[in-house]
Order: sequence, then structure tokens, then C-alpha cells
Amino acid sequence: MKKSDPKVQKSIVESLDSERAADIVEEMDPDAAADLLADLSQDHTEQILVEMEPEASQEVVELLEHREETAAGRMTTEFPRTLRSRRR
Repeated sequence: MKKSDPKVQKSIVESLDSERAADIVEEMDPDAAADLLADLSQDHTEQILVEMEPEASQEVVELLEHREETAAGRMTTEFPRTLRSRRR
């Protein structure tokens, strides 16, 4: 679904029951999932969020709380992580 047109993504998710849609949305990057869910009806979005794993749902909810046009709305909850070497 990553490379699908947003309209196609929306159409696919709208055609699925909330449990199956949640499975798909959980596999998406949180920012992409939030963008997709923001395009759905509030009722359908809530049903999908309830079916998602709590950790994945929380990340998406945090992003949904911000309007897309704001800097916070364009953020992602994922970031690169580097490990420091423990030289002594």
C-alpha cells in the first residue's frame, strides 16, 4: 500500500471490515497511516484504531491530533537511531 495513490488506499481501506483494515494500517508508517485515517470518516477511523495494537494505535492517534498543515502534523514518530560505541 505504500506506493499506492492515497485515493486508492482510501478506497481499499473503506471496502474492508475494521479488523482487516487495522491489520493493514498497522503495517504502514505511522505518518502515512495517520494521513490515510484522517481521510476516512471519524466513525471508521475510530473503529480501525480500536482494532489496532495499542502501541501502533497510540502513535497514529498522536499524529492525528495535529492538523496536517502544521509542522507537528507533518512529523513522524519514527527516527533513525545510532548506537554509541562503548570505548574505554
